[in-house]
Amino acid sequence: MHPDEFQALLGSMTRLHRRQADIAAESPAEVIWFPDNVTGLIMSPARFEMYCAPIYEYACSVLRQAGKLSFAHYDGANLPIKDQIAAMDFDVMEAFTPPPMGEMTVAEARAAWPDKVLSLNFPGNLFRESAEVIRRWTRTYIEEARDPKGFIIGCTENFDACDFERAFGAIADAMADG
Repeated sequence: MHPDEFQALLGSMTRLHRRQADIAAESPAEVIWFPDNVTGLIMSPARFEMYCAPIYEYACSVLRQAGKLSFAHYDGANLPIKDQIAAMDFDVMEAFTPPPMGEMTVAEARAAWPDKVLSLNFPGNLFRESAEVIRRWTRTYIEEARDPKGFIIGCTENFDACDFERAFGAIADAMADG
């Protein structure tokens, strides 16, 4: 409805994002996190390429030149934009959420992004399941990852503290079984 105003806003946001990337590159930090939480449910591939890709391309280039690692938070629907994500130069796909909560398996993610570290967000809907179910899903994730290099299991979900010991104990047991 207001294309001129939108373009002005987009230009301002682009300048701000570039400045943030420059500041991060000059900082003593070794790792930079992009907490964007982009999801294919609301961001089409064309819109991603139009609005997100230029920002990521600039930021990743500046950060890589400065020797920084970049993490991008993608716990939403990644399947619709998997090719666009693959083209981005960030190092870690942080919070990638596989089934039964997400729609893209660990094997599909590894195939789509072989050069990225896959930092899995253990699905929050599993925390109320039995320890055996949690162990079974954890073993599936490990098997689908094939190579443990570049594969991290973590949790970015909110969960009830009373589930912590049982759930994380089951995850640890499955990881120890290897």
